[in-house]
Amino acid sequence: MRFEGNLTIWHIDRGYGAVTPDQGGQELFIHVSAFPPEGPQPVVGERLSFEVVSGRNNQKQACRVQRLKSSKAMPPALTPARSHARRPPLKSERPTLAYVLLGLALAAGVLSWFEFSQADGRHFARLVNSSTTLR
Repeated sequence: MRFEGNLTIWHIDRGYGAVTPDQGGQELFIHVSAFPPEGPQPVVGERLSFEVVSGRNNQKQACRVQRLKSSKAMPPALTPARSHARRPPLKSERPTLAYVLLGLALAAGVLSWFEFSQADGRHFARLVNSSTTLR
């Protein structure tokens, strides 16, 4: 049996959300795999037709979703706060110049160590000789 309802929650980055049936009742879990593979990303407020099945732990969830032609989804600026759209990283989350310089210094140290360890033993012999003359 098919039902109709509105997509009320959608987590773009996680690929799931919730749909509220027009007949009332609880919100149903809906996964991105329930949507047809071709087509745009689901949008909060979109009108859907769906079937209900028992998912994990016998929870009801929507499956075999079809988008209704008269769908008037809310524009992204008007979506409720409950929908978590992907946001650009905060300035504090971006790599800073200090991290870049630290990475370059670490790379230079690793390259120096590699060159030193690959030498034919002259560097090591010089170190051993200099330490024995200090005693």
